[in-house]
Amino acid sequence: MDKQTKIPVFTFRGIGDYKYENQSQNLKNTANYIFGFDKKFMTLKTTDSLVVKNFGLTALAFEKETDVTKDGISFIESKLACDKEFDIVSIKNDTLYLGARPEQGKNICQEAARPKSYGKPLIKIK
Repeated sequence: MDKQTKIPVFTFRGIGDYKYENQSQNLKNTANYIFGFDKKFMTLKTTDSLVVKNFGLTALAFEKETDVTKDGISFIESKLACDKEFDIVSIKNDTLYLGARPEQGKNICQEAARPKSYGKPLIKIK
């Protein structure tokens, strides 16, 4: 929530398969992938109650991973509602980039909402 994006609000972890589709027609050196989800987990990373409420994450406990596969939470839909996401992938200088989440109201579970720009680089947790 900070300008430097150093303070996380939550983490998401998914378990499932993925499939390469083709090279992106929109972005150079980018591939289109479909990520399948057998399981979905979220971990709350902030104790700021206003942020937690505004993000719709009040059902999560701080630093405790919660299985959200069945019911979903906030903008993370249940597996029944969304068992796959259409995304983009790029690797630049050993850094992995996935697509930015679509604008509010767009469902990344639909191919038409596949991201057209990158999100922040993923951080590898050791």
